[in-house]
Amino acid sequence: MLYDALSYSKQIDELSRKHIEDKDYGAGAADFLSGIHKGDRLRPVVTLVMYWTPEAWDGPMSIYQMLEDCDAKLLEVIPDYRINLLTPHGISDADFGKFRTKLGAALQFIKASKDKDKLNSALESNPEFQHFDRQTVGLINAVTNSRIQVKDGEEEINVCTAINDMKKESFDAGKMDTLIALVKRGLLSVQNASETAGISTMEFQKLLNDKK
Repeated sequence: MLYDALSYSKQIDELSRKHIEDKDYGAGAADFLSGIHKGDRLRPVVTLVMYWTPEAWDGPMSIYQMLEDCDAKLLEVIPDYRINLLTPHGISDADFGKFRTKLGAALQFIKASKDKDKLNSALESNPEFQHFDRQTVGLINAVTNSRIQVKDGEEEINVCTAINDMKKESFDAGKMDTLIALVKRGLLSVQNASETAGISTMEFQKLLNDKK
């Protein structure tokens, strides 16, 4: 409500300033005193509220929903300012493709971020995820804590590949921890563990010493 009012107020100030600069004082005293003319028109203002989480919005959607109990007759003279809410949870999967920018894919990622199966399905079905820019990756990292890595100088990121690399690194780290644990328990030799890990015995021994 405040953003809309400020925007309209700014437009009125701009119209008034232009009339003064053009020495166009209108058709009468009313135009002159108000600074705007009877024929002046304002551009419509739409304020969009973004809810950057995968969860459903559970807050009020209008002034009426925020007011204490009051007589219905009173409500008839109170404008019910409603918010134009955009939330990933409220967008159907079929509608994400209607966006003309990467925002649609980013919102789709956010919506599916808490469900691995849904996220994998989205990544496989939407080619937009193969061409994210740094800003979009930064957005989904901040909102979903995904920690998708962006290399220095990299301007286009394939999110599908980046996530697969993260999964592989996580798997490799987990496998290495298991091998080290087996060696420490005496259930596996350093040589056999290093061969399984695909590294030299010296490299594995260094990892083993670092874990002590």
